[in-house]
Amino acid sequence: MNENLSPSSEKDNTTKDRQFVIALERGLDVLRVFDGDDFMLGNKEISERTGLPRPTVSRMTHTLLKLGYLEYVNKFEKYQLGPSCFSLGYRAMMSIETRDVARPFMQELADYTQTSVSLGAGEGMSMMYIENCRGKATLTLNLSVGSRLPILRTAMGLAYFVGLSPAKREEMIRLFQEKNPEELKQCQCYIDMALEQYKNFGFVVNIGTWNKNINAVGIPVVSQITGKVKAITCGGASFLITEDMIRKDFGEKLVKTGKKIEQALMCR
Repeated sequence: MNENLSPSSEKDNTTKDRQFVIALERGLDVLRVFDGDDFMLGNKEISERTGLPRPTVSRMTHTLLKLGYLEYVNKFEKYQLGPSCFSLGYRAMMSIETRDVARPFMQELADYTQTSVSLGAGEGMSMMYIENCRGKATLTLNLSVGSRLPILRTAMGLAYFVGLSPAKREEMIRLFQEKNPEELKQCQCYIDMALEQYKNFGFVVNIGTWNKNINAVGIPVVSQITGKVKAITCGGASFLITEDMIRKDFGEKLVKTGKKIEQALMCR
Protein backbone atom coordinates (compact mmCIF):
# COMPACT_ATOMS: atom_id res chain seq x y z
CA MET A 1 0.00 0.00 0.00
CA ASN A 2 1.09 3.54 -0.81
CA GLU A 3 -1.05 5.15 1.87
CA ASN A 4 -0.90 4.80 5.61
CA LEU A 5 -4.50 5.01 6.76
CA SER A 6 -5.77 5.14 10.30
CA PRO A 7 -9.28 5.91 11.59
CA SER A 8 -10.01 9.26 13.21
CA SER A 9 -10.95 9.02 16.83
CA GLU A 10 -14.67 9.07 17.58
CA LYS A 11 -14.16 11.57 20.35
CA ASP A 12 -12.37 14.09 18.12
CA ASN A 13 -14.90 13.83 15.31
CA THR A 14 -18.01 14.12 17.51
CA THR A 15 -16.51 17.06 19.37
CA LYS A 16 -15.42 18.99 16.28
CA ASP A 17 -18.30 18.12 13.95
CA ARG A 18 -21.48 16.55 15.24
CA GLN A 19 -22.77 16.13 11.68
CA PHE A 20 -19.81 13.85 10.86
CA VAL A 21 -20.85 10.20 10.34
CA ILE A 22 -18.01 8.03 11.65
CA ALA A 23 -19.49 4.77 10.33
CA LEU A 24 -19.53 6.18 6.80
CA GLU A 25 -15.91 7.32 7.14
CA ARG A 26 -14.88 3.83 8.21
CA GLY A 27 -16.74 2.22 5.32
CA LEU A 28 -14.96 4.49 2.86
CA ASP A 29 -11.63 3.75 4.56
CA VAL A 30 -12.26 0.06 3.82
CA LEU A 31 -12.84 0.78 0.13
CA ARG A 32 -9.76 3.02 -0.13
CA VAL A 33 -7.33 0.25 0.82
CA PHE A 34 -8.01 -1.56 -2.46
CA ASP A 35 -5.67 -0.36 -5.20
CA GLY A 36 -3.56 -1.62 -8.08
CA ASP A 37 -1.19 -3.48 -5.77
CA ASP A 38 -3.83 -4.85 -3.38
CA PHE A 39 -6.94 -5.60 -5.42
CA MET A 40 -7.95 -8.62 -3.29
CA LEU A 41 -7.90 -8.42 0.50
CA GLY A 42 -9.25 -10.37 3.45
CA ASN A 43 -10.68 -8.94 6.67
CA LYS A 44 -7.36 -9.40 8.49
CA GLU A 45 -5.44 -7.44 5.83
CA ILE A 46 -8.08 -4.71 5.70
CA SER A 47 -7.91 -4.41 9.48
CA GLU A 48 -4.11 -4.04 9.38
CA ARG A 49 -4.24 -1.37 6.68
CA THR A 50 -7.03 0.72 8.17
CA GLY A 51 -6.29 0.25 11.86
CA LEU A 52 -9.93 -0.75 12.39
CA PRO A 53 -10.77 -3.70 14.71
CA ARG A 54 -11.46 -7.02 12.98
CA PRO A 55 -15.13 -7.18 14.15
CA THR A 56 -15.74 -3.68 12.74
CA VAL A 57 -14.11 -4.61 9.44
CA SER A 58 -16.21 -7.78 9.26
CA ARG A 59 -19.43 -5.76 9.62
CA MET A 60 -18.23 -3.21 7.07
CA THR A 61 -17.28 -5.79 4.44
CA HIS A 62 -20.57 -7.66 4.98
CA THR A 63 -22.55 -4.46 4.41
CA LEU A 64 -20.48 -3.38 1.40
CA LEU A 65 -20.86 -6.86 -0.07
CA LYS A 66 -24.67 -6.66 0.25
CA LEU A 67 -24.66 -3.26 -1.43
CA GLY A 68 -22.49 -4.40 -4.34
CA TYR A 69 -19.44 -2.29 -3.44
CA LEU A 70 -17.44 -5.45 -2.70
CA GLU A 71 -17.43 -8.94 -4.21
CA TYR A 72 -16.27 -12.09 -2.40
CA VAL A 73 -13.81 -14.37 -4.21
CA ASN A 74 -14.41 -17.85 -2.76
CA LYS A 75 -11.22 -19.34 -4.18
CA PHE A 76 -9.01 -16.95 -2.23
CA GLU A 77 -11.45 -16.13 0.60
CA LYS A 78 -10.90 -12.44 -0.04
CA TYR A 79 -12.80 -9.40 -1.24
CA GLN A 80 -12.38 -7.24 -4.31
CA LEU A 81 -14.13 -4.05 -5.43
CA GLY A 82 -17.60 -4.69 -6.82
CA PRO A 83 -19.63 -3.25 -9.71
CA SER A 84 -21.22 -0.51 -7.59
CA CYS A 85 -17.73 1.01 -7.13
CA PHE A 86 -17.09 1.00 -10.86
CA SER A 87 -20.49 2.52 -11.60
CA LEU A 88 -19.97 5.26 -9.03
CA GLY A 89 -16.44 5.91 -10.27
CA TYR A 90 -17.55 6.13 -13.89
CA ARG A 91 -20.26 8.63 -13.05
CA ALA A 92 -17.77 10.69 -11.05
CA MET A 93 -15.29 10.68 -13.94
CA MET A 94 -17.97 11.84 -16.37
CA SER A 95 -18.85 14.75 -14.08
CA ILE A 96 -15.30 16.16 -14.09
CA GLU A 97 -15.44 18.91 -16.70
CA THR A 98 -11.70 19.58 -16.55
CA ARG A 99 -11.02 16.14 -18.01
CA ASP A 100 -12.86 16.70 -21.30
CA VAL A 101 -11.66 20.28 -21.66
CA ALA A 102 -8.03 19.42 -20.94
CA ARG A 103 -7.58 16.34 -23.13
CA PRO A 104 -6.89 17.98 -26.55
CA PHE A 105 -4.40 20.41 -25.00
CA MET A 106 -2.73 17.58 -23.09
CA GLN A 107 -2.41 15.42 -26.21
CA GLU A 108 -0.86 18.32 -28.10
CA LEU A 109 1.78 18.66 -25.38
CA ALA A 110 2.35 14.90 -25.23
CA ASP A 111 2.98 14.80 -28.98
CA TYR A 112 5.42 17.71 -28.75
CA THR A 113 7.38 16.39 -25.76
CA GLN A 114 6.97 12.65 -26.49
CA THR A 115 6.12 12.14 -22.82
CA SER A 116 3.17 11.16 -20.69
CA VAL A 117 0.96 14.14 -19.86
CA SER A 118 -1.42 13.37 -17.01
CA LEU A 119 -4.25 15.08 -15.15
CA GLY A 120 -4.84 14.26 -11.50
CA ALA A 121 -7.15 15.12 -8.63
CA GLY A 122 -6.51 15.04 -4.90
CA GLU A 123 -8.03 12.21 -2.89
CA GLY A 124 -7.13 12.24 0.78
CA MET A 125 -3.37 11.76 1.00
CA SER A 126 -3.09 10.56 -2.60
CA MET A 127 -3.42 11.86 -6.13
CA MET A 128 -5.60 9.96 -8.57
CA TYR A 129 -5.05 9.94 -12.33
CA ILE A 130 -8.22 11.05 -14.12
CA GLU A 131 -6.77 11.46 -17.61
CA ASN A 132 -3.56 10.45 -19.35
CA CYS A 133 -2.23 11.28 -22.82
CA ARG A 134 0.89 9.72 -24.32
CA GLY A 135 3.27 10.72 -27.06
CA LYS A 136 4.34 8.22 -29.71
CA ALA A 137 7.63 7.42 -27.98
CA THR A 138 8.00 3.78 -26.96
CA LEU A 139 8.93 4.57 -23.37
CA THR A 140 6.37 6.59 -21.44
CA LEU A 141 4.99 6.26 -17.92
CA ASN A 142 2.96 3.08 -17.57
CA LEU A 143 0.21 4.60 -15.41
CA SER A 144 -3.47 4.66 -16.32
CA VAL A 145 -6.67 6.37 -15.21
CA GLY A 146 -7.42 5.37 -11.63
CA SER A 147 -3.77 5.00 -10.63
CA ARG A 148 -2.87 6.62 -7.31
CA LEU A 149 0.32 8.44 -6.35
CA PRO A 150 1.63 9.96 -3.11
CA ILE A 151 1.00 13.69 -2.85
CA LEU A 152 4.21 14.83 -1.16
CA ARG A 153 6.71 12.91 -3.31
CA THR A 154 5.45 13.43 -6.87
CA ALA A 155 5.33 16.32 -9.32
CA MET A 156 1.58 15.84 -9.63
CA GLY A 157 0.96 15.85 -5.89
CA LEU A 158 3.22 18.80 -5.14
CA ALA A 159 1.76 20.78 -8.05
CA TYR A 160 -1.69 20.15 -6.58
CA PHE A 161 -0.45 21.19 -3.12
CA VAL A 162 1.02 24.53 -4.26
CA GLY A 163 -2.22 25.31 -6.12
CA LEU A 164 -4.32 25.06 -2.96
CA SER A 165 -5.25 28.08 -0.90
CA PRO A 166 -3.15 28.61 2.25
CA ALA A 167 -6.08 27.39 4.36
CA LYS A 168 -6.41 24.19 2.31
CA ARG A 169 -2.66 23.59 2.52
CA GLU A 170 -2.84 23.85 6.30
CA GLU A 171 -5.75 21.42 6.28
CA MET A 172 -3.69 18.90 4.32
CA ILE A 173 -0.70 19.35 6.63
CA ARG A 174 -2.96 18.62 9.60
CA LEU A 175 -4.23 15.48 7.85
CA PHE A 176 -0.67 14.20 7.45
CA GLN A 177 0.22 15.19 11.02
CA GLU A 178 -2.69 13.10 12.25
CA LYS A 179 -2.41 10.07 9.96
CA ASN A 180 1.16 9.91 8.68
CA PRO A 181 3.49 12.30 10.55
CA GLU A 182 6.62 10.39 9.46
CA GLU A 183 5.79 10.93 5.79
CA LEU A 184 5.27 14.63 6.46
CA LYS A 185 8.62 14.88 8.25
CA GLN A 186 10.46 13.11 5.41
CA CYS A 187 8.81 15.23 2.73
CA GLN A 188 8.97 18.70 4.31
CA CYS A 189 11.99 19.57 2.15
CA TYR A 190 10.02 18.63 -1.00
CA ILE A 191 7.15 20.86 0.10
CA ASP A 192 9.46 23.83 0.70
CA MET A 193 11.22 23.29 -2.63
CA ALA A 194 7.94 23.02 -4.54
CA LEU A 195 6.60 26.26 -3.06
CA GLU A 196 9.83 28.05 -3.97
CA GLN A 197 9.87 26.63 -7.52
CA TYR A 198 6.27 27.56 -8.14
CA LYS A 199 6.86 31.08 -6.87
CA ASN A 200 9.91 31.57 -9.10
CA PHE A 201 9.05 29.59 -12.24
CA GLY A 202 5.34 28.77 -12.21
CA PHE A 203 5.96 25.02 -12.18
CA VAL A 204 7.23 22.24 -9.90
CA VAL A 205 10.15 20.01 -10.90
CA ASN A 206 10.62 16.46 -9.65
CA ILE A 207 13.93 14.88 -10.61
CA GLY A 208 13.92 11.25 -9.49
CA THR A 209 12.31 11.95 -6.10
CA TRP A 210 9.37 9.57 -6.40
CA ASN A 211 11.13 7.16 -8.75
CA LYS A 212 14.83 7.53 -9.49
CA ASN A 213 14.21 6.63 -13.15
CA ILE A 214 11.48 9.23 -13.73
CA ASN A 215 11.71 12.99 -14.20
CA ALA A 216 8.62 15.17 -14.31
CA VAL A 217 7.28 18.71 -14.14
CA GLY A 218 3.88 19.71 -12.80
CA ILE A 219 1.51 22.66 -12.53
CA PRO A 220 -1.81 23.26 -10.76
CA VAL A 221 -4.89 23.97 -12.88
CA VAL A 222 -7.61 25.94 -11.10
CA SER A 223 -11.16 26.41 -12.36
CA GLN A 224 -12.02 30.08 -11.90
CA ILE A 225 -15.70 29.10 -11.77
CA THR A 226 -15.68 26.30 -9.19
CA GLY A 227 -12.32 27.00 -7.53
CA LYS A 228 -11.46 23.30 -7.79
CA VAL A 229 -7.76 22.46 -8.12
CA LYS A 230 -6.36 19.74 -10.37
CA ALA A 231 -2.75 19.10 -11.42
CA ILE A 232 -1.12 18.33 -14.75
CA THR A 233 2.27 16.71 -15.18
CA CYS A 234 4.59 16.05 -18.07
CA GLY A 235 7.16 13.31 -17.49
CA GLY A 236 8.90 10.12 -18.45
CA ALA A 237 12.10 8.08 -18.31
CA SER A 238 15.03 10.08 -16.93
CA PHE A 239 17.44 8.99 -19.66
CA LEU A 240 15.10 10.50 -22.26
CA ILE A 241 13.81 13.52 -20.34
CA THR A 242 16.60 15.45 -18.67
CA GLU A 243 16.36 18.13 -16.02
CA ASP A 244 17.71 20.62 -18.56
CA MET A 245 14.89 19.79 -21.00
CA ILE A 246 12.31 20.22 -18.25
CA ARG A 247 13.61 23.54 -16.97
CA LYS A 248 14.35 25.14 -20.35
CA ASP A 249 11.50 23.83 -22.49
CA PHE A 250 8.88 21.45 -21.10
CA GLY A 251 8.12 23.49 -17.98
CA GLU A 252 7.33 26.62 -19.99
CA LYS A 253 5.23 24.63 -22.47
CA LEU A 254 3.30 23.04 -19.60
CA VAL A 255 2.55 26.44 -18.06
CA LYS A 256 1.17 27.65 -21.40
CA THR A 257 -0.93 24.48 -21.69
CA GLY A 258 -2.34 25.08 -18.23
CA LYS A 259 -3.35 28.63 -19.13
CA LYS A 260 -5.12 27.38 -22.27
CA ILE A 261 -7.06 24.86 -20.21
CA GLU A 262 -8.06 27.43 -17.58
CA GLN A 263 -9.24 29.81 -20.32
CA ALA A 264 -11.22 27.03 -21.99
CA LEU A 265 -12.88 26.19 -18.65
CA MET A 266 -14.02 29.82 -18.40
CA CYS A 267 -15.85 29.44 -21.71
CA ARG A 268 -17.82 26.34 -20.70
